[in-house]
Amino acid sequence: MVLMTMREVIPFTVYLVMWIALWALSYKILRVEIEPEFPGPEDEVEYPFLNNFVKFMIQSYRNTIGDISAPDYEAWYPSAESGNFQNYTMINLVWLIWLGNQFVNLIILLNFLIAVISQTYEKVISQQQTHNYMHKAELNNEVFQMASLLHMVRPFKIIAFSTNQEEE
Repeated sequence: MVLMTMREVIPFTVYLVMWIALWALSYKILRVEIEPEFPGPEDEVEYPFLNNFVKFMIQSYRNTIGDISAPDYEAWYPSAESGNFQNYTMINLVWLIWLGNQFVNLIILLNFLIAVISQTYEKVISQQQTHNYMHKAELNNEVFQMASLLHMVRPFKIIAFSTNQEEE
């Protein structure tokens, strides 16, 4: 069941990573900064020793799973206060990209993931009886092999399988 779920989720994972990379690239182009989760000294950085793109990927992933943090647009803020229309527009674009990230990743893609896992669960449940019979056949084969090794098997010509008709 777990392996089947993992196989079913691979296309979703590729799609999710693609969207996370798109949002990270957008943040990098818009010069968004990542604020530390727990503000401390000025020298403290949220993700030390990582380049900015990887930091944005991690932050986009965190936003995707619900650990939401607002974008920091310090690069655009001082000029926007003085009335620069371009910088004011860039701040609005940062918020628009951030809202797009929240909508696409958090709402649409996580609901899609729930649907994929539910569909896989239904497949597993529908194949449950087949897997039970396969498992029982494997156990019978192992018992037969062990009995053959111990020379405890009598010759036989017919094997009869029976099941309870009322049980479903």
